[in-house]
Amino acid sequence: FQELTANNADTEVAFRTGKRFIKQLQRSRADEDSDNQKTVKVPVSEPVSLEIGSPGKIESLHHVKTTLKAPAKDEIQVKVHAASINFKDLLKVLGQISSKVIEGTYFGNTFGMECSGVVTAVGSDIKDHKVGDEIVVATPEGCFSSYVTVKPQYFVPKPSTVSFDEAPIMIPYMTAIHGLVNIAQLQPGEKVLIHNGSGAVGQAAIQVAKWKGAEIYTTAGTEDKRAFLKSEGIDHIYNSRDLSYTEEILKDTDDYGVDVVINAIAGESLYQSFKLLASYGRFVEIGKRDIAENTGLPMNIFNRNISFTHIDIDRIMQERFALAKSLLSEIYKGFEAGYFYAFPVKSFPANEAVEAYSFVRQSQHTGKVIINYAEGEVEVEELQRPDVIKKDGTYIITGGTGGFGFEIAKWLADKGVKQLILLSRSGVNNDDVKNAIAAMEESGTQVWAPSVDITDSKAVKKVVDEANKNLPPIKGIFHGAMVLDDGFLNDLNRERFKTVMMPKVQGAINLHKATLNIPLDFFLSFSSISSIIGNAGQANYVAANAFLDAFAHYRRSQGLTATTVNLGVLSEVGVVARNADVGHLLEGAGIKGFTTKLALEALEDIIARNTTQTGLFDINWKKWSQGNAAAGSLFSELIDADSAGADVSPQLAALVDELSLMGSQEQQAYLEQLIVNEIAQVLKLPAEKVELTRGINFLGIDSLMAVELERGISSKTGLEISTMELLSGPTVQQLAATLLDKIPVSENELIDELDNLSEEELDAMLDAVS
Repeated sequence: FQELTANNADTEVAFRTGKRFIKQLQRSRADEDSDNQKTVKVPVSEPVSLEIGSPGKIESLHHVKTTLKAPAKDEIQVKVHAASINFKDLLKVLGQISSKVIEGTYFGNTFGMECSGVVTAVGSDIKDHKVGDEIVVATPEGCFSSYVTVKPQYFVPKPSTVSFDEAPIMIPYMTAIHGLVNIAQLQPGEKVLIHNGSGAVGQAAIQVAKWKGAEIYTTAGTEDKRAFLKSEGIDHIYNSRDLSYTEEILKDTDDYGVDVVINAIAGESLYQSFKLLASYGRFVEIGKRDIAENTGLPMNIFNRNISFTHIDIDRIMQERFALAKSLLSEIYKGFEAGYFYAFPVKSFPANEAVEAYSFVRQSQHTGKVIINYAEGEVEVEELQRPDVIKKDGTYIITGGTGGFGFEIAKWLADKGVKQLILLSRSGVNNDDVKNAIAAMEESGTQVWAPSVDITDSKAVKKVVDEANKNLPPIKGIFHGAMVLDDGFLNDLNRERFKTVMMPKVQGAINLHKATLNIPLDFFLSFSSISSIIGNAGQANYVAANAFLDAFAHYRRSQGLTATTVNLGVLSEVGVVARNADVGHLLEGAGIKGFTTKLALEALEDIIARNTTQTGLFDINWKKWSQGNAAAGSLFSELIDADSAGADVSPQLAALVDELSLMGSQEQQAYLEQLIVNEIAQVLKLPAEKVELTRGINFLGIDSLMAVELERGISSKTGLEISTMELLSGPTVQQLAATLLDKIPVSENELIDELDNLSEEELDAMLDAVS
C-alpha cells in the first residue's frame, strides 16, 4: 500500500525477502579498470591505428595497438610513412557527412583514404610488387595506421620527384584530371575558373590547367592564400568569400566569362559561377551538398550549349576500375615527366593527430595536411589483462557466415585462433565469404562452416560432439543467429512470433544443452538494445531478445558462465548499413551508430569483465527521452547524466541574463544580429549585406565555413547547434528562432512567470492550453 501511494518516480520495483529493489540502467564505469589500465608510449614501428572515440569530437581521436596481419595470397603489407587527410575524412570524424553521400562508394565510412609507404610483405599471388617497393596506395581499409595490409587494387609507384610526405595526393589529381581533361576537355587558351585554388584539388587543377595551356582564374578565402597563389605566378585571383568575384571576372574578361568551372562551393556561389560560363562552357561540380539536397539549376542557361557534370572519384573507384587505374597511371607519368610537381604539405607526427585534424578544420592550410607514421611514438591506453581469447581453442559462432557474426570470425582469426565453427542455415553461399575464409585458413585459422539449422537440437548436438572429438577444446560461444519479421502487434500471429523467436530462443537452449558438460570460458548471446528501450513494430524481436537477457541470468543461477550483450546500432553491417533511411530515423531519435571495430574492442572488454548483462550502444539519452516522455526510472540516471550541466556554461548564463531583460521580439532581434555578425565575420562581408530572410546557403557558406560559423555561434551563446542544421540552409530569422527554442527554461523561472500573470491572463492561458 505504501509503495502504491508513495509519491516517487520509480516505475519498476521489486520486493524480495523484505527488501525493496528498483531496476535501473547504469553506465559501465571506466574507472573500474583504472587499476588495470595505463597509458604507454608505443613506437610507430609497431602496429598502431588511429580511431574515433566519439563521432563528432576531434579530441576523441586516439591510437590503439593492433595486430600485424600477414598478407593473404592476393594482398600486400605496407609500412606507412604518411597518410593524407581529405575533406571527407574531416567530415567523417565530425559526424557531418550524409549517409547518402557515402552509400555505394569505395571508401564508405572509412577515414584515411590514401597513404605512402614501403612494401614489407607480399602474398603468394602478388607478382607486381616486391618487398622494398615504395608505393602510394588507396584503400577502404583506412590509412591512419603504421601498417596496412591491403589488396593492391589502386596504387602507383611513388614518383621519384616527390617525398613520402608529398606523395599521398593522388585523389586530388584524379579529380582534377578526370574533371578538366576527360570531362571538360580543356583546350589551350581556354579560360578556367578553379575555386579554392590553394586547396589540394585546387592545386592539382592549377597544374593540370598549366599543362593544358589554359588561362587560369582562381579564388581563395584569405589574404594569405591569395598571396600564395600569386607567388605561383597566377594573375587572376579573387576572394571566394565574396560573390563580387563574378562581376570582377566579367570585367577582366570583357564580359566573356569562362569556358570551364571546377567547383566545390555550394549555394549561391554555385549559381553565380554557373552563370559565368560562356557559350559551350562546361561546369564540373565536385561538391556534394547541392547534390545531396537535390538543388535545381536555371535551365535557360543550357540553351547556350552549356554542360554540367558532377564527378565523385570515390564512386568511380567503386564502379569504374579501368577508369580509375588509367587516371592513376596518368598521374604517375605526369610526375615523372615534370608537368606535375609536389605542392605544399603540412606534416604532423602521428602523436599530433588531433592537432592535425583541428588544423584542417580551421581551414588555414594550403595544399595538403598529412599525418606522418615514419618515426616517433604514440600514446595508447593499455589494459593489463590476460588474453580472453585462447589461440589454441575452438570457438562457435551462430549466424557466423554473415553480418556481425562473420566480422567476429575475422576478428578471432586476426587474433590467431586456430579453429572456428561458423553455424548458419545457408552455410557458405557467396564468393566474398568463401574468399575471406580462404584468407583465414591461409593465415593459420581452420574454419568449419556446415549448413546447420540452429533450432534443430539433434543437428546442434552432432556438431558439438564432432568438435569435442576431433577439434581443440571448445572455449567459447558467440550466439548471434537471428531472423527479422517486423510488424505491428495486431498484425503478428503465432507463426510470425515463432519465426523470429526460434533462432534466438531455441538456438540458445540447444547450445546450452549440447555444451552442459563443457567448461566454457564464456557463453555470449547477442540480445538487442530493443529489449531495453522497446521498438514499435518489433514485438516478436523484442520478446526473443528479452528471453536471451533472462537466459543469461538463468545460466548464472546454475553455476554456468553466461553473458548477454544488448547490442545497439552497427553502422557498417546489418540492417542500418543496408538501409540508410533506418539510420536517419534512429539518429533522429538519438540512437547513434558505431563502427564494427569499436564494437569488437568493447566485446573483448565485456568478455574480460565477465558480466551477466551489458548494453553496448551509443545513445543521446537527453534527445531520446524527448520522444519517450514515459521512459520511467529505468533510464533516469542516464537521462539525468546527459542533461546535467546543459545550461550552466558562462556563455549561456550571460545570454539568459541578457535576454531576460527583453521582450520576445527583442530577443529574436538580438539573436538575429548576433548571427549576422558571425556570418559577416566568416564571409568577410559588411554586416549590412547579410539578409535576414535569405537562406544562409545562398550567402556562400560552404561546409568548412559552416563549421566555423557553428563554432562562432556556440562560443557566443553556449548553445549547441550542429553543422548539419546550418547546412540545411535556414534563414537568419529561422536560425535565431531555433536558438531561442534551445534556451532551457527552469521550473522556477516558469513559476516566476506564472506568478507575474494576472488572474485573467492565467485563465486565458489555461483556456488556450485546454
